[in-house]
Amino acid sequence: MQTVPDSQPRLESTDVVPDDAPAETLHAVLASQARDRTKLELWAGTLVGGANAALGNLDAATGPATTASFNSPVGLEADSSGNLFVADSKNDTIRSVTAAGLVTTVAGSPIAFGANDSPDALFNFPKSVAPDLFGNVYVADSSNNTIRKIAANGTVTTVAGTPGISGSTDTAQGSPLFNNPTGVATDAAGNVYVTDRGNRTIRKITFAAGPPPTVTVTTLAGLAGSGNISIDG
Repeated sequence: MQTVPDSQPRLESTDVVPDDAPAETLHAVLASQARDRTKLELWAGTLVGGANAALGNLDAATGPATTASFNSPVGLEADSSGNLFVADSKNDTIRSVTAAGLVTTVAGSPIAFGANDSPDALFNFPKSVAPDLFGNVYVADSSNNTIRKIAANGTVTTVAGTPGISGSTDTAQGSPLFNNPTGVATDAAGNVYVTDRGNRTIRKITFAAGPPPTVTVTTLAGLAGSGNISIDG
């Protein structure tokens, strides 16, 4: 693995790229910020999306991606087709950068924040995104204390958590709650993993088709309310 040099901007989610990854197919993308003027650029240095000198919420639905603008993108991930999904945090939106260089807003509104699901879905400082193998994109909607799902058809739903209420409850104890979730990931089985920052825990969300369909949240690691204690186990 290659370590990203200290002189380069970093993503919170990764600091390595594969040694054998060709520049044109790298999925390790750096988010750089200078006074909230943001851009997305490939490790090789080619500008993917975002204007060098302006923050904003402009899409580039017909290209080129360099005409698009972002406002503090803090999390991104590529799907199996090479499309990038971006948590554009201060725009309260989820953006997409296709392999062809087209930038669109997938969900949310840059002029309003909130917790609404579809048809008028809103987000509140989303910090992380995670596509799965089934065409869905999961979002750590940090300031709403929720985990959201963008289905392949664009429908947005709240998978777990209650907007405006923080807590550490798992499904076994009642309605599941989160406290400032800042990271999300998926596995091949479709399970979702969450870094629950405010609770200092790692949570797991599993799904059962039913009937009726069920969503179960458990604490995989960590102890909510444990402060700065660091214990392996």
